[in-house]
Amino acid sequence: MGDGEAVGIVGPNGAGKTTLLNVLAGAFPPNEGSITFDGANVTSRTAAERCRSGLVRTHQIPKPFSGMTTFENVFVAASHGSAASRDEAYERVVDSLSLCGMLGVANRPADTLGLLDRKRLELARALATQPRLLLLDEIGGGLTDGEASELVETILELRRRGIGIVWIEHIVHILLQVAERLICMDAGRTRRRWRTENGHEQCGGGQGLSRRNTRMSLLSIRDLDVRHGLLQAVRGVSFDIGKGEVLALVGANGAGKTTLLRSIAGAHLPSSGSILLNDEDLAAVPSHKRIAKGIALVPEGRRLFSQMTVEENLLLGKTSGRKGDWDIDRVLDAFPNLKPRRHAKTGHLSGGEQQATAIGRALMSNPDILLLDEVSLGLSPLVVDRVYAQLQSLLTSGTTIVLVEQDLARAMSVASRVICMLEGRIVLDRPAAAVTREHVTQAYFGLHRAAGERSAS
Repeated sequence: MGDGEAVGIVGPNGAGKTTLLNVLAGAFPPNEGSITFDGANVTSRTAAERCRSGLVRTHQIPKPFSGMTTFENVFVAASHGSAASRDEAYERVVDSLSLCGMLGVANRPADTLGLLDRKRLELARALATQPRLLLLDEIGGGLTDGEASELVETILELRRRGIGIVWIEHIVHILLQVAERLICMDAGRTRRRWRTENGHEQCGGGQGLSRRNTRMSLLSIRDLDVRHGLLQAVRGVSFDIGKGEVLALVGANGAGKTTLLRSIAGAHLPSSGSILLNDEDLAAVPSHKRIAKGIALVPEGRRLFSQMTVEENLLLGKTSGRKGDWDIDRVLDAFPNLKPRRHAKTGHLSGGEQQATAIGRALMSNPDILLLDEVSLGLSPLVVDRVYAQLQSLLTSGTTIVLVEQDLARAMSVASRVICMLEGRIVLDRPAAAVTREHVTQAYFGLHRAAGERSAS
């Protein structure tokens, strides 16, 4: 890379993108090869030493220091990430927060921020160290297109200041606004292509990365039909889910929502169509192997082993063998009401505690996609509020989630996208920010179809 250059890195999950960033940042050493930064070999330097020399990274899932304000989080980076004096660190914090549009929330506790502000905070902390090369790991993940565009404006300003950028991202069209070139990775290897005049790259075997449909799909459903005997419960359903999306699946009872989720999880085989995870067809993959591939279902009714303890139920989720950050301690931190019930049998828990255990068990498999089926079913409004409050950190973490929910207002408040099903078909698919309750209500009850039939007559 040249000084001040911006390079985008794209590729499927498992291509090695984040591992590459980890090695560049010093999280762990390479087995072979060397890394030269600003004329010096930094291969043997620690992550802290690289940070102080100007090689700085952000993380895919923001993890601010809890119990500290936004300002205090950035001040830690400014004062410890470099050799700045207290006054210099203070000035850096103000400049970083101003650049990221966060001065208005400087005194807010960092753990109360939404996903966009957490992403901004992650960027502000990195900027406070005064980087020369900034490594961005999917900083746009989980954001709407509008929110991602706001971050692009900030990153373009960093480029104008001469800061180099290496940016891993699944939303390719925002990379094209910043990067001078793209590197496409697959199976740990790189293919480099320069940007063409019409704004797309050629990657691998000639597959174009255009500005249309550029959010790389984690899960693709194609022409899916699912039957219960003679009853066709899901009819020709097709849609894609990008990494980090929170998709609310709504519709009346019998619309096909639960059947669709069970088909994705492998609990109910479709009669036709395809389910692709990272472009791999799961048609012949049984449900237990889909868990090992990264799909976890929290079923309607929770389905816990009532004579086993909370901890024992959670440990069952670990049997998939997938590696990741979720373990018992992190689950208990996410659902603190389970801590005093850790050794209680789940048959003796309240409905809210059982639901938290069911969600925690799924998270223990470290899924790429979490399917939540009716998490509020059978719970009082107060308990539902508690469950969703505990889910908030998960909903803002960048985890890909498909949520089936009867409470329309609650579903629309947490989702980045809404799909409404009617009689087994998709009748509405829009970004949550672009849809109103009236739009969903009309689709939910088929009123849009009735109005069309009246106008035709």
